[in-house]
Amino acid sequence: MKKFGALVVAAALLLVTAPLASAWGPQGHSIVGAVADAQLTPAARAEVSRLLAGQATPTLAGVANWADQVRPS
Repeated sequence: MKKFGALVVAAALLLVTAPLASAWGPQGHSIVGAVADAQLTPAARAEVSRLLAGQATPTLAGVANWADQVRPS
């Protein structure tokens, strides 16, 4: 029964603190994009370059924040 009580307390703490947690944010998204860029094969890198040719920064790291930018506040 003590384990169940501890589990309930832990779950309550998680639910209370979840809204305070920050998501990835712009820097985190860029880091994930940079890691993905580093893992691309040459063929995939060429295709990404082709698809992102019109972007200011035509890399996955450079466009990783697009969803945050177009999302309504």
